[in-house]
Amino acid sequence: MPKGIIIGSLVRHGEVIIPKGNTTIKPGDRIVVFCLSEDLQTLRLFFKVQKGGILNELWNRAKGTREHSNN
Repeated sequence: MPKGIIIGSLVRHGEVIIPKGNTTIKPGDRIVVFCLSEDLQTLRLFFKVQKGGILNELWNRAKGTREHSNN
């Protein structure tokens, strides 16, 4: 991951996993990511967003925040 984007944990089959350097993200995993709003575009390059998925929800929520802050 690029500097400034941190995967804090992932959830696989209901089990919370704290990632280590050798942890692999698998299809169906849900991840908790820490980053600044300006890093969201970079984050999207690493993950396929499914319509209605949590990343899509967070992206739209952050996009709305940026629109409001520009007014």
